[in-house]
Amino acid sequence: MPSSTLPKLPKASSAKPASATSPSSKAAANSPVRAGFGALPHAKGVTFRVWAPAATAVSVVGTFNNWDKNANPLQAEPDGNWAADLPLAKPGDGYKYVLQTAKGELTRNDPYARAVTNSSGHSLVFDPLDFDWEGDNFQMPAWNDLIIYELHIGTFNVKEPGKPGTFLDVIERLDYLQGLGINCIEIMPATEFPGAYSWGYNPSNPFALESDYGGAEAFRQLVKAAHQHGIAVLLDVVYNHFGPATSICGSSTAGARTRGVAFIFITTGAPKRPGAKTAPTTAAPKCAATSAIMP
Repeated sequence: MPSSTLPKLPKASSAKPASATSPSSKAAANSPVRAGFGALPHAKGVTFRVWAPAATAVSVVGTFNNWDKNANPLQAEPDGNWAADLPLAKPGDGYKYVLQTAKGELTRNDPYARAVTNSSGHSLVFDPLDFDWEGDNFQMPAWNDLIIYELHIGTFNVKEPGKPGTFLDVIERLDYLQGLGINCIEIMPATEFPGAYSWGYNPSNPFALESDYGGAEAFRQLVKAAHQHGIAVLLDVVYNHFGPATSICGSSTAGARTRGVAFIFITTGAPKRPGAKTAPTTAAPKCAATSAIMP
């Protein structure tokens, strides 16, 4: 994807919105104070920013405004970004974006959400800095010294039949892993995916950790505990495609862009793997295009 088409990370600014000639006092009061994308908590509220170049207007709805799409419009910024600062929003609040487009109104999760209720639920404001690492100063071993144990969170240490294992369940077996002589665990994809069971290669929210595994809070506890056992943590990540159930993907055209909408590649007719009894489904993914997407 050409770098010139990617959304540019804005600086915190009080500049006049691109679509306005004289910002209202309400808009000025909501001027974003933090740079970056997604929901960005700070001492006086939360800055919300999303890249939606095909939208004509964007607002944020959530528990902080009773999901009222007219309460908090976002300001247009350069390069297709939309942003606003909401003093009443806080970590833990649920939210979504409402986009006005040429094809009608769309309600979408934040593609940069760091936490979600589940893959079909809503985004959650999450503060990545609000955690006590207890002075963690772990030093990563040299690459040629790593002894890696790859594990799947959902099946590694199942505590309750019918439910997947969690990040916290892995902590209970760190002594066992340490006794094996390994010094690194590699976690199979653990970003949010539809349902409770998956290898993780069908992500729906690439910046949010799987809610059935305990989400980002439990993951941080696992990382801290692993470091205390002298164990590094690597993540297997998937950024080049989404699963067919995601609400922020486009069509099955690799890397194509049309009118500011990015389309994410989804494989629907791959050949059978050696030894496999069935081929992957060839059914077309049911996935609506949206202008609020991950770059």
